[in-house]
Amino acid sequence: MGQWGGQIITAHWRCRECGSYFEAVRDDFDGGPASVRIRRRIEWIDTDAAGIFHWTAVCRLAEAAEAVLHTALGIERFTFGATPRVSVHFDFSRSLRFNDEVETVLSVERVGRTSVRYAVRVSGAAGVVAEGHLTACLVARDTLTPEPWPPEVRRLLTEAGEQPADVTSGASAARPP
Repeated sequence: MGQWGGQIITAHWRCRECGSYFEAVRDDFDGGPASVRIRRRIEWIDTDAAGIFHWTAVCRLAEAAEAVLHTALGIERFTFGATPRVSVHFDFSRSLRFNDEVETVLSVERVGRTSVRYAVRVSGAAGVVAEGHLTACLVARDTLTPEPWPPEVRRLLTEAGEQPADVTSGASAARPP
């Protein structure tokens, strides 16, 4: 991630055919907090023996959405492995079953000096299943002590707006070849 002509370079990709690198440049932020929505199915591993989803599936879905968001913003190499959870809270309003399709919306709610708080909403065909938030803290990888967000990462989290919807059944957003 870097600056070029006043624009923020948010991702670097390598072409599989020629081996050259290219960058994704974002200077068209809509001014709102970063957010993303993903669609997944409840996997068998997310359920109990009766096929009813386990509450931890919501955490997995939230983290899948976070991975898609950070990848879309081009900050995943900076944040993954450096943003442990410090708080998680969800309220549940209905159940899901094996193979139900769900939509997870993850939005940056607040960026503190060293933390980020996400609002999370998981919905199924009958409506909202769970709502809540999770908070992560940016830490130095070598000491695991909190460290402030770099200005360019803070800007992406607070101003990048809604990222393209990810409707795959896989774990990450599609990338250019």
